[in-house]
Amino acid sequence: MHQLLLKKQEKLENGNIIYPSSSLSKYVKYYWIVKTINTEKKTIQTIPSGCIHMVFHRGSDLHFSTGNKQPKNFIRGQLTFPEKISVSGNIDMIAVIFHPLGTLPFIKLPLTETFNQYLDINTI
Repeated sequence: MHQLLLKKQEKLENGNIIYPSSSLSKYVKYYWIVKTINTEKKTIQTIPSGCIHMVFHRGSDLHFSTGNKQPKNFIRGQLTFPEKISVSGNIDMIAVIFHPLGTLPFIKLPLTETFNQYLDINTI
């Protein structure tokens, strides 16, 4: 199974980018795994990528710049704006970054419903 999902891995400062196997590469652009232990408040700037993300987070709560809490497990649609997210504590996150139309075989949700949205997986 491990070989089915993974092709290649790159090490980052606080995480890894793992590329999918050839059988998933037409849907999945890469997997992003981040794990940090941070005791002070940190703000992270996200950048619109044009891709849909499916994220699973077991760490401390993340908050948008509005003060609203980001869902722990969510689908992030294609965004047209950057977002600032703050965290106090640890990050323990796995994200599947899909190609722009890569979710169509897996997620039966119209793309228009995900556009500029963070959708809690538990409510879909």
